[in-house]
Amino acid sequence: MTKRQITYSLFAQTILLLLLYLAVYLLGAVKFLGDDPLALSLPYQQVNGLANVLLNLVILTGLIASGMVTLNSGNDATENMPLTYVFYGWTALLIVSVLLGVLDLLAGRFMFELPVWALVVMLAFLIGFVVLIGRDVTTWTSVPIVWTAGMTITILAFALGLFSSGDFVRDARLATVALGLRFNVGYILSALALIFWLMRRFSNVREAWAESGLYNLAGMLALAGVLVTLGSLHILSDDALVRTIGNISAIFTPIVYLIFAAHSYRALSDRNSSNTLAAHWVALTVILWVLGMAVMGALMSIADVNQWVQGTRLTDLRLSLITFGVIAVILGMINQSVSDFREESRRITGLMPFWMVAFGIIGGGVALFGAGIVQVYLERILTVGYLETQTYMIPLYVFWVLGLMIVSFGLIFYALGFWARRPVNIGE
Repeated sequence: MTKRQITYSLFAQTILLLLLYLAVYLLGAVKFLGDDPLALSLPYQQVNGLANVLLNLVILTGLIASGMVTLNSGNDATENMPLTYVFYGWTALLIVSVLLGVLDLLAGRFMFELPVWALVVMLAFLIGFVVLIGRDVTTWTSVPIVWTAGMTITILAFALGLFSSGDFVRDARLATVALGLRFNVGYILSALALIFWLMRRFSNVREAWAESGLYNLAGMLALAGVLVTLGSLHILSDDALVRTIGNISAIFTPIVYLIFAAHSYRALSDRNSSNTLAAHWVALTVILWVLGMAVMGALMSIADVNQWVQGTRLTDLRLSLITFGVIAVILGMINQSVSDFREESRRITGLMPFWMVAFGIIGGGVALFGAGIVQVYLERILTVGYLETQTYMIPLYVFWVLGLMIVSFGLIFYALGFWARRPVNIGE
């Protein structure tokens, strides 16, 4: 297969996995509406575990494909057998991972649900992709450096989650750090590189400005992600150092993400003649990351706040905002890349899918935020029982599920646009 074919196939896999993820995630969400309206017998733990596996595979597949484009190899029409073999192996892994979830053979650890052997295989393929993609880079500018750094941190974070000392508290701390490094640092750095690559496609910003801006922001966002991750250890280790780190994070993180928003606004406000929708998806990412990291991440770094909200729907909401922000970047990359493959500047997937996804995420997020506040007040302050609290939250869950359904329909239309405007010369 050529690099162009592999890139396009990985994008197609990303969209398919995303649709499957939302379907499974909805199956889990409707279980909070009462007597399981869909009358499904699948236990919530199995559905939730499969959803988490699919979420990580969506992000990883999308970041790999996007990296091939941004590192100047995704539009290459030459055969590449080593990359082809890794691609076939990755495709097989995706199929096996879904089957493990359907057959209820997952490990059950939060965001590390795949069995150890499957995680090891996944890491081997990820390393293969990063090495083979990086091998063809001719000039190591800021975009390939930051993307590679983000993917490397992601790989190390997955590897860190494989270790076990037998001590429950120590393993919980290790898992928390591994999870935080992946979502707060690795994924964000890789997606940040894609954002700045897209800026050069839809904006008139100068190359020198983009280069220096990416380096500066990558360092600051990485530090903010580390601080947020370490600050979250308060729930497991209530000592003075962790509290201090959390307080620093509560001040530093909002400042950094406001700087990121200012850089993004600079590019978004000086658009060129490009007709793709990449800028729209980048704008959505900025909003979601500011909410997820600058607001919720900073607040939850404060020990006195974290002890009340940890494990509630507010924790779920923060993770959703970050991950959907990364996914939005990937959807923007798909839009831009397919336009480039077709050698024409046009909207590939249309505005309707974008607005449906945006309103669905934000609307559902507001409902989930309300549910989290209710949960904190009833369960943590008034000490109302968990099941009774969940019953009171059903009206808010209805709007949350409605938001997820809007996102799902939006992505169905997105997938149809992707298929309808597929490049006819992709095999050349």
